[in-house]
Amino acid sequence: MRKEDRVRANTELCEQLISFANIHEAVNKVMQNKGSAGIDGMEVTALPSYFEAHWMEIREQIVTRTYKPQPVEIPKDNGGVRLLGIPTAEDRVIQQALVQVLTPCSNRHSASSALASGRAGVLKMRFDSPRPTGRKDTHT
Repeated sequence: MRKEDRVRANTELCEQLISFANIHEAVNKVMQNKGSAGIDGMEVTALPSYFEAHWMEIREQIVTRTYKPQPVEIPKDNGGVRLLGIPTAEDRVIQQALVQVLTPCSNRHSASSALASGRAGVLKMRFDSPRPTGRKDTHT
């Protein structure tokens, strides 16, 4: 990646991901879920002020592809550590922002795939057809 490209979003999806509206909606959804604090101890109620203070740094990490979710290490009895996928509050916002951008793309792809393969009629028939009310006995 060229140095001058590292400060710009490199795709339309990335632009959507880092848009103020998308991040704002993601913060609100994470707060609505009322999850507990992440391993970092940050309560979801602190997210608006946290993102206001740190958004430019987080945005730059996303654009330059250096953003990494924080690993969660749990000590093991044998002295080692076990890595868990418990996200921090910040990571949950970024995950939610990604879901908001990628879900519509996935839905459009699924619908166009069904249409292209001719399955759309089958799917419609399957879900729109009345269910049988009972078994007909063919034996007399």
